[in-house]
Amino acid sequence: MAAAGTADLYHETYRLLGGMKTLKTRRRTPDAWVSLIRRGFQPSTLTAIADNTGVPLKSLLELISLPERTWARKARKDEALSLPQSDRLYRIARAVARATEVFESRETAVDWLRTPNRALSGAAPFAILDTEVGEEQVRTLLGRIEYGVYT
Repeated sequence: MAAAGTADLYHETYRLLGGMKTLKTRRRTPDAWVSLIRRGFQPSTLTAIADNTGVPLKSLLELISLPERTWARKARKDEALSLPQSDRLYRIARAVARATEVFESRETAVDWLRTPNRALSGAAPFAILDTEVGEEQVRTLLGRIEYGVYT
């Protein structure tokens, strides 16, 4: 993917996660993302991505393995998410951004990500984003769809 395309994905990922309001930075470079993920996203990033994608908060909590009561406590105390939870949330936002780029519609992208897919052994793309291997499978499948390669 071209550098401009990567910059666009970083920008869209930033917007999905709530932008300046939740991330408290304007920087969207790979170094900035690493730092933000390691520091831990604020609970408000979950609300932002739920609002921006239409994916229910409860579903997002399940996708990042965060119990609802723990999220509520973290939100009340404004306590950062853990590194694994922040990383999973970033993977979700990045996948939505990439799928939106491929399908040219966020609604279509989110529907595709939530729908079981034969190319992923019947798993929904969202369901496998909790691992690097799963993310790679989703990224590869989106590339194939973008270039018309049937799987």
